Amino acid sequence: MASRSRGTFSGTSGSNVADMKMLDKFKQQKLPAWRPVMTAATTIPIFFIVGIVFVPIGVGLLMTSNSVSELRHDYTECKNDKGEMCHKVIFEGNSASCTCAFTIEIDEDLSGPVYVYYHLTNFYQNHRRYVKSRDYYQLRGDKVSLETLTDDCKPFKEINGQPIAPCGAVANSMFSDNFDIKYNDSGTLVHVKVLRTGIAWPTDLDRFNNPEPRNDLDKAFKDFVKPKNWSKAVESIPNGFKNEPLIVWMRSAAISYFSKPYGRVEHSSGGTFADGLPAGNYTVTVDYSFLVKEFSGTKWLIVSTTSWIGGKNAFLGYAYMVVGGISLLSGVAFLILHLKKGNPKPLTC
Repeated sequence: MASRSRGTFSGTSGSNVADMKMLDKFKQQKLPAWRPVMTAATTIPIFFIVGIVFVPIGVGLLMTSNSVSELRHDYTECKNDKGEMCHKVIFEGNSASCTCAFTIEIDEDLSGPVYVYYHLTNFYQNHRRYVKSRDYYQLRGDKVSLETLTDDCKPFKEINGQPIAPCGAVANSMFSDNFDIKYNDSGTLVHVKVLRTGIAWPTDLDRFNNPEPRNDLDKAFKDFVKPKNWSKAVESIPNGFKNEPLIVWMRSAAISYFSKPYGRVEHSSGGTFADGLPAGNYTVTVDYSFLVKEFSGTKWLIVSTTSWIGGKNAFLGYAYMVVGGISLLSGVAFLILHLKKGNPKPLTC
C-alpha cells in the first residue's frame, strides 16, 4: 500500500504534483494577473483620440456616400396594359406572371459603372428557420439523395417523393422579377443591356458548384425536381447552382429591408452607354411574378453608381460621426470634472 506523505501519495510524480498545485491556484484565483488601473491621465486621452479619429472617418464616408448617384422607383403596384395591378392579377390566379411597364427619368448623366438593384421591404430573410432552410452539401455539388438531404429543407425538401434542387425555403422564395430597360433617345428606344454576371461575391462563387457531371446539367439533375415557386428547373438557368442571381439571393440579409444587385449595365461594347447612362427618360418593362403585397411588403427598382465603399449608404458615415462626437463630449466632460474635483483621495481604514 502506498504511504501518505505531506498530503500526497508516494506514487505521484513531481510533475503531477506541480500540475495539481497549479490547478489549485487556478481554482482559487491565485495565479499572477495584470489589471490596468484606470486613472484620469490614461482614460481621458483615449476619449479624445477615438473622437479625433472617428469624426474625420465619418465625414469621409458620408461624403463618399453622397457622391453616389441613385434613382429609386417603387413598382409594387405596377399596372399592365389593361390598367390592372399585376399583384392582383397573379394573386387571383388569372396568371402566373404579368407584364407591366413604367418610366423613370434620370436628371443627370450617371458615370459608369452603373448597377441595377432590387430592393425589398418587410421581408425577413434573417428568420432563424429560414436561414437554416438549405442543404450546404447539395449547394457545393456533393452527390445527395432524398435520404441524405437535411430535414432543415422541409417543407421544401421533396415533391411526390422526388428531392428538390435546390431545396429549402431560401431557394424557393428566390426573387423572380425580370427587368428590360430601354432609353428614349430622341424618340428611338435603345435597349440597355444588363449583365447578370459579376454581381456575386467571389467567396460565395467558390462555395457553390454543380454535381457531377458538371458539363451535362440535364444528367446531373435528372433525379431532382424544381422548387415549387420556380418557373423553370435549375438545369435550365445559366450555370445551374453557379448562377449568380441565385448565389446573390442565397446570401441572407441581416434586416427586413435590403437591396441586392440585379445586374450591371454593360459599358464595354461602346455606343450610347459606354461611359454610363445618359440623362433622359427610360422605359422599364417588368416581368412581374414576385409577390410582396401578401406580407405588406414593397419592391423597388434602383439604378445606382458605385464608390469604393459600394452603393449609397449614409449609415456608416453617421455611425462613425456619432460615436466620435459622443467620445469627444465624454472626454470634455470628464476633463472638466477632473479639473474641478481633482484626484480622489485614497480610502483609509
